[in-house]
Amino acid sequence: MDVVEGTSLASLKPNDLGDLLLWLACQPNRTFVALDPSAAGHRIVTSAVGTGNTISTLPVAVADATAARIALISQIDLAAASEQVRRVPINLGARTFEVLVTLRPTPDGLFLELRAIPRASDPAVVADTDQTTAHDRIGIYNVLGEIGRGAMGIVYRAEHEALKKPVAIKVLHKALASDPIIAARFEREGLAASRPRHPGIVDVTDFGRLSSGQSFLVMELVEGETLDVVLHETGAFQPDRSVRIVREIAAALAAAHAVGVIHRDLKPANIFILDDDRVKIGDFGVAKIISGPVGTPRDTMLGAIVGTPHYMAPEQAEGAPVDHRIDIYALGCIFYELLTGHVPFDAETPMSVMSLQMTAPIPPLSSPFGPIPVLIDHIVRRSLAKSPGDRYPSAAALIVELDKVLAIVTRLGWRRWLSS
Repeated sequence: MDVVEGTSLASLKPNDLGDLLLWLACQPNRTFVALDPSAAGHRIVTSAVGTGNTISTLPVAVADATAARIALISQIDLAAASEQVRRVPINLGARTFEVLVTLRPTPDGLFLELRAIPRASDPAVVADTDQTTAHDRIGIYNVLGEIGRGAMGIVYRAEHEALKKPVAIKVLHKALASDPIIAARFEREGLAASRPRHPGIVDVTDFGRLSSGQSFLVMELVEGETLDVVLHETGAFQPDRSVRIVREIAAALAAAHAVGVIHRDLKPANIFILDDDRVKIGDFGVAKIISGPVGTPRDTMLGAIVGTPHYMAPEQAEGAPVDHRIDIYALGCIFYELLTGHVPFDAETPMSVMSLQMTAPIPPLSSPFGPIPVLIDHIVRRSLAKSPGDRYPSAAALIVELDKVLAIVTRLGWRRWLSS
């Protein structure tokens, strides 16, 4: 860090400055190094704890030349209009790294981000997890057992060797490790989930690669069921409990959206619910990062459809451009399901469900606990508006409405609040 602070960075040649940034990205406890463009110049941003700190500002020409230099080293096509991600091997003495290089063109210049991933030669990574069982190791973590398996990977319960801190480690399936699109999605989960730093989002604390080539993510260990499991066991929730849970989810979304992260696959199966009805949103594997000091692999194109049909916004279902309001629509679907015990739109095939999302009117809300309060009905319907412009403009705006409802529920009890 003293090297950076004691140097006139703008006076360095792009080759030297590029080497310096790559070196800085590989320093211990460094989360990322980025050139973040703005109209006033490119900020050099670094982070040791997941939040960016500006350490210098460069003229646009110097920063773009440096980004271009690193792009050439990384074999990134500078003529491409879309975001690109590449891995570059870096040797620093006895230690070998791969640096994840993200380059994205913006109106103000080239955005560049560098993140170091330990390679197999690094002693911190020693296991091949297709054979991992209890008492094996993944780097500095002792594996205690398997938690579950999904389409992307295997999740293990583990413990930090020195701190004795429990963690969950998600490892990409060995058969998928060579697929660049799937590998990019897996790594993006770590980038997206680590960015907001909110108690309502499962925190990713580390990531790397195994000797087999598989990527892995180290996450906080969440002790709780997912919301879909709870719904299956209990059915519809009381309206006041539904509001509190939706408010928790909205607060986490607001934090994610504030740093440019769109989840794109928000659904009960991706939301952990704890004993006191606090929530933790997980599985950012198809998230989209649209701004700020963290890049993301671009693995979808205009017309590609990503998400789960029962929680998919109309514009998402038709493959149109999307923004953060698709998460608000998905939350509207979840709110509807909490209140009624079933999703608003259902059909025999995924395509039929997506068609209903795009064209069908919102079905009336019917709760086993009695009539739905008018203000709750209004919030659900606005969240589920077909046009993004008719929905809440932000999760923060939705929270304002939910807080009004909670204030009345707390004061009167939701049954006394029903219109006569």
